[in-house]
Formats: sequence, structure tokens, C-alpha cells
Amino acid sequence: LAIACRGARGLELEGDGGLVVRAAAGTVRLSAPVAWEVDEQGARRPLAARFRLLGPDRYGFELEGRDPARRAVIDPDLVWSTFLGGDVDQRVLAVAALPNGQVLVGGETTSFDFPSTPGAFDPTANGNGDGFVSLLEPDGRSLAWSTFFGGSGIDSVQDLARGPGGEITFVGDTTSVDLPVTAGAFDTSANGFRDGYAARLSPTGDALVWSTYLGGALNERCHAVDVDASGAATVGGSSVSGDFPTTFGAFSTFFNGGQFGGDG
Repeated sequence: LAIACRGARGLELEGDGGLVVRAAAGTVRLSAPVAWEVDEQGARRPLAARFRLLGPDRYGFELEGRDPARRAVIDPDLVWSTFLGGDVDQRVLAVAALPNGQVLVGGETTSFDFPSTPGAFDPTANGNGDGFVSLLEPDGRSLAWSTFFGGSGIDSVQDLARGPGGEITFVGDTTSVDLPVTAGAFDTSANGFRDGYAARLSPTGDALVWSTYLGGALNERCHAVDVDASGAATVGGSSVSGDFPTTFGAFSTFFNGGQFGGDG
């Protein structure tokens, strides 16, 4: 078995059995592989495994003591894996790994028993479908915090980003006329059948820093967000509204697409 790493500038074995892949965008480390073989009764017998360099951009595996007549399984890098959901439907639509190893997850749920945490901004479901933002601990065993976000309609979280102060900015779309918004926000009322929105949670997920609708008379979706070093959020998405809010002197202040084509 040989695996090629396209674009790799070099591979390097580590003393603990890991593999370092050096690329233009940075360095990726693969943990030491875990392997076993399965006997006739279906039982697993552990095998000592390690990476093997096969060239400047290729690697394989070495297994010690393997019986060629038995099926061998190699699992090179599953650090942890977990379900996240309730008794109906969920979709994870956004994920971000934090520098301390915690993992932010956002998406949508129709489960009233989706796991939320006491003291979170909104620990209970609100309508036909809610967005959610959850923070998993580095070992994947528990939630640091988890909150619903939405109103009486259908809501989703499409993307999220952590700001310089640890606050969590997230965006999505909503059909709720009662989405949680904050006083003095850019747009505190719903505009069309479906609006985009942008919102920011405190680092501990217990308070809404700000939240605003973003849309026109028809339909919008906010798909992407990035937060710069000053904390300012840049939001991207799609719109079919001719009255989507634009600013004087911007690159394009007029609607270009049709009702079913839409604009970015």
C-alpha cells in the first residue's frame, strides 16, 4: 500500500511513530498508526505499526508479526469521533478548531432534546428547526457549552469564526420573525420570507453580544464569515432581493440577477 501526498514538499518520520507532511500552506502531523488483525472468531489482535517512507511524497505502513492469512486493519489517525444530536434530525454545517484544542461546531437541528448546557444563551428549542453552536473539549468527551439559536421559524448556522477576544461570530439564514436580535443592531426586524443574519456570542456561550438580520424583501442566506484582528466581521452569502442593503460607492449597488438566479 502506497499513499501519495500531492503537493508535499517533504515527509519526515517522528520518534513516536508519527508522520510529518510539509507543504506550502504549513505542516500536517499524522499520529502513529493503530493496527490490528482479525482472527477466525472475529477477535482483534493488536499489531505494532509504523509509517514507512516510500519517497519524497509517498508513504506506506509496516506491520510487525502479521499473519498474511488474516485480515489486517490500519487506522492511521482517528484521534476521536463522536455523535452530536437528538432524537430527530441534525446537520453539522460549520466547524472550527481553536488553538487550545477545543472544537467549535455549528449547524441545524429539529430535535428538542439536542444537547445544550445549563447557563448557555438558549438551552431550549424554539421552533420548527433551530441553529446551534456547540463547543467540544479537546478530548471530544464533553461539551464546554452548547446553545440553540433561533426563533419560531426555521433557522440554521452556516458558518462560524472565533474573534481575537474569544467571542464566536456566526451566520446563517432564518424564516423567524422573532429571531433573537439586540437593541441598536443594524437591522432588528425581519424583511422577507427568508433572511440572512449575523450574530456574536460571548466566549463562554452564555450571552449574545450582538445579533442582526441581513436581507431584503425576498430571500437571503449568509454562508460565510471571517473575523479580522480588530474583531470586524466580513459576511458572504446570496440574495434574490432587489432592495438588499448596499452602501454608497460600493462596487455594485444594483441587483444583477433574476428572482431565481440571485446575486452574491
